[in-house]
Amino acid sequence: MFWPDPSGLRFLFPWVLWRTSPDAVTLTFDDGPDPEWTPRVLDILGRESVRAVFFMTGRKIRGNEAVVRRVSGEGHAAGNHGFSHIPLAFRRPDRVLEEIRRTDSEIGNATDRRPALFRPPYGRFDPRFRAWMRNTGHTLVMWSLMPGDFLAVTPEALVAAVRKRLTGGAVIVLHDGHERSAGMVQALPGILSAIREAGLAVRPPDAAILTGPRPLR
Repeated sequence: MFWPDPSGLRFLFPWVLWRTSPDAVTLTFDDGPDPEWTPRVLDILGRESVRAVFFMTGRKIRGNEAVVRRVSGEGHAAGNHGFSHIPLAFRRPDRVLEEIRRTDSEIGNATDRRPALFRPPYGRFDPRFRAWMRNTGHTLVMWSLMPGDFLAVTPEALVAAVRKRLTGGAVIVLHDGHERSAGMVQALPGILSAIREAGLAVRPPDAAILTGPRPLR
């Protein structure tokens, strides 16, 4: 049900953030903002005093600015997930940079801050991204645990998948902007319980804490 851990590639791409501190995990949400599911996720995280990273698709931000402002206002990191959610590996440089910059602009217009973190759609990138991340001021964030919440699985199965593969330093990816996000929302309290039972904290990656969202210029 869950995708293989791609973080074994960290030796080929050491400039990518694949895993974080061994005493914690990082919880990330892709493909939002969504007017229904993102607020429900925020409600749960707020009750649990947990901060996460929301990798946002730029084209979904217009009309959902209040949701984006809530993400930022409640202490979560708003990350860049491209504008159109198309695979960006080996595309023309001008198209890749347009996808990144347009999403930076949408997030910036909503929050007055530009994101410090970027996750390529579908996790697809190529070696050229190293220079592009340096030039745009982003840290490229991948993941080490994807339980497959975008599949037709039960909330109980999602919790079990996380529990089975959970390790310190894991970067977990869930989806708050998918047609099957309802199951993820139902599973989220159980996922947080599994993390606590493992004796792990939940916090954004060090790049988000140290760099922070950048002011608009």
